[in-house]
Amino acid sequence: MTQHNRIALATLLLTAWLHAPAWAGNGPDATTLRTLAEGGDVASQLSLGHAYMAGDGVEIDYIMAGVWFRSAAKQGNAAAQEALGTMYMKGRGVPLNGTLAYVWLSLAAGQGSESALALRDDISRKIPLSALHAAQSVLMEHWAKYVQPFQKR
Repeated sequence: MTQHNRIALATLLLTAWLHAPAWAGNGPDATTLRTLAEGGDVASQLSLGHAYMAGDGVEIDYIMAGVWFRSAAKQGNAAAQEALGTMYMKGRGVPLNGTLAYVWLSLAAGQGSESALALRDDISRKIPLSALHAAQSVLMEHWAKYVQPFQKR
């Protein structure tokens, strides 16, 4: 299947899911989401991350949730960046790491997420100043790689 066909299929399935009546089910099953996510579809990656966090159609697996949130976060998705930052903040599915929590939450906050901003401000009061300085240098690099290329011009 070509990249164009995968994008068309992903768009069609997600559009159908978003516009389906409530009684029609909970959207694409985990197998369909995985196929789309593996093809690079950001919305499917984010949805699969949430599915693994909640055990929706799959067994709860925080590590897999982190894998899919990271995939979407690296494509500029602010919701995935916030989810990944929260995982680092709590040490759920990833190592507890205030520096990386600050970085990912800052990326989401920089794209307008007020909840990520509040979480980022909270973690900034809890990590050592040296970790905060390290986070700020990593943040600039991550912004250039994981936000700027995906911003609409």
